[in-house]
Amino acid sequence: MQLKRELRHAFDLSLAISTLAEVDRLCGDFPTALRYNQKALSLLSAENWSSGQSSWTLCNAAQLLLRSGQIQQAEERLEEIARLFQGDPVLNASCLAGLAGVAAVRGNGLRATCLLGACARLLDDEGVPHELTDEADRAYHKAAARALIDAESWDAASAEGWAMSVDEAVAYGLQVGDDG
Repeated sequence: MQLKRELRHAFDLSLAISTLAEVDRLCGDFPTALRYNQKALSLLSAENWSSGQSSWTLCNAAQLLLRSGQIQQAEERLEEIARLFQGDPVLNASCLAGLAGVAAVRGNGLRATCLLGACARLLDDEGVPHELTDEADRAYHKAAARALIDAESWDAASAEGWAMSVDEAVAYGLQVGDDG
């Protein structure tokens, strides 16, 4: 019973620290947000690792790594989350948005745009409210991708992503070395 209480306390503390990380993320203080996020992750035990809280904390950490210029680490974390939580379309959409950011940073505007189109479709299908921090990340990645390609290419790649099923979008997001 005591262990269960301690685990619950750590989980609650992790949730509170994650909330602080999200405030800093929204304010654009990515290094501080990343430190809070990593602390929140360190508090999660194996027992609550597969929970929704840990999956979102992991995904937020990946976005923070990306926005902090740690591209390879962000990509690896996003791919790990996409594989672990493949059945969660909303979490998958967030991973796809992050992978779109990775593609944009690497100069692959078509891939980034296609992933953003798939992300938009998943969020639309699920009808979930958009969190401010996640919306800010998607807008940032969208601007980066748009700067890389012309309007006609943007429309075509976005439509290609929109037409993908969840499984197709995740598989596309997990493709390594794709030039598309």
